[in-house]
Amino acid sequence: MGAGGAAPLTISNVAKEIGLQGIKHEKIVLAQALHETGNFSCTKCSLEKNNLFGFRYKKKYLEFDNWKESVAYYARWQNRHYKGGDYYKFLEDVGYATDTTYNQKLKRFNL
Repeated sequence: MGAGGAAPLTISNVAKEIGLQGIKHEKIVLAQALHETGNFSCTKCSLEKNNLFGFRYKKKYLEFDNWKESVAYYARWQNRHYKGGDYYKFLEDVGYATDTTYNQKLKRFNL
């Protein structure tokens, strides 16, 4: 997964990139990436498009040249939509996932 010059896709590299991008609530966001991609090992999911967060447009996964681009996209998305407060509540309110147990699943990562 090191295509396009990006560092290898590992938990520590993704955590580092989340920090470098200035993303708030880093551990929750890292849990999102792990959940959305089955710990970076799913097949036939958004990971095939270098999309760590399952972002979609018109019911299709957004495609990125490498995984770092998807982290940068998340940073821009968060900056546009998140205005502060409880991040789990924000994810619910913004409709990030259709799964009503999404936040509980994120909390299980215990990062």
